[in-house]
Amino acid sequence: MNPETTFIFQSIKKPLPFKGNKYTKENLMVTDNYETIIKGLLKLDKQDKFKDVIIDDSQYIMANEFMRRSKEKGFEKFTEIGEHYWRILETCNTLENVNVFILSHTDESESGKVKIKTIGKLLDDKITIEGMVTIVLRTCVEGGE
Repeated sequence: MNPETTFIFQSIKKPLPFKGNKYTKENLMVTDNYETIIKGLLKLDKQDKFKDVIIDDSQYIMANEFMRRSKEKGFEKFTEIGEHYWRILETCNTLENVNVFILSHTDESESGKVKIKTIGKLLDDKITIEGMVTIVLRTCVEGGE
């Protein structure tokens, strides 16, 4: 994607998977904080420069918050983590001037059902994340391709 018109939210700092990286602090932010991402999405929707927004490794928004809160007892943290991710998705659905691409790893159940990887059961049991977006694409490597 064109780095002049694409902004990336990266939930974990890691090298981008392509040569000639032209993403800098102007068009890339490393954060897994849901409030920062929501504020950033709303701000990007009001400007004219960036037309595409990528949320990379979005499952780490949930996983990183879970790890930071791993010593908390009780199930409330799972509800809060699920709500935070849901709020990002809800915000994406209000945007009018940018296209948002949510990249995530998947999880496959014992019955073969494939879904976006999440934390806890709230999003799995009550929300179908894939149903909250317009298009879902899945890629996989088979036989080295």
